[in-house]
Amino acid sequence: MSVRSSRARLLLGASIPLNAAVSCVILAGLTGCGAGEPKIHPVTGKVLLNGQPLADASVVFHPVDAQSRPELRRLTARTDAGGAFRLTTRDPGDGAPAGEYGVTVEFRELVQEGDEFVRSGANLLPDRYAHPATSGLHCRIEAGSNQLLPFQLESP
Repeated sequence: MSVRSSRARLLLGASIPLNAAVSCVILAGLTGCGAGEPKIHPVTGKVLLNGQPLADASVVFHPVDAQSRPELRRLTARTDAGGAFRLTTRDPGDGAPAGEYGVTVEFRELVQEGDEFVRSGANLLPDRYAHPATSGLHCRIEAGSNQLLPFQLESP
């Protein structure tokens, strides 16, 4: 056996696992993480409390048909200083799958944890807004871009 044929075998032997690995990566990209997941549509909205923007509130969209569509899950957002939010499914602000949603809003008290203050204390909004069955907040996400009407919350 010549040196040249030994090198060819070594290269050929090394390239077979490499080819298999490349094929697996390509196949995973075609059938992996994103397979079967619903299409995401941009969703923006606003939360008002007694007519004023509510900053730093947690907004959660609960799919109404989650029992029949297990690929759907709760979607989250946090309001900015103007009460605006962009809904997140997989990537920050990417949106939501089309469908019907019950919406909840919580505005937690600031609590000091070490050197930081975080909103993990008691909910400062009326309890009804923390449950999709009692919040009175609902919406339908359609295919395409969605600009929701403001969620109007009332608190004494």
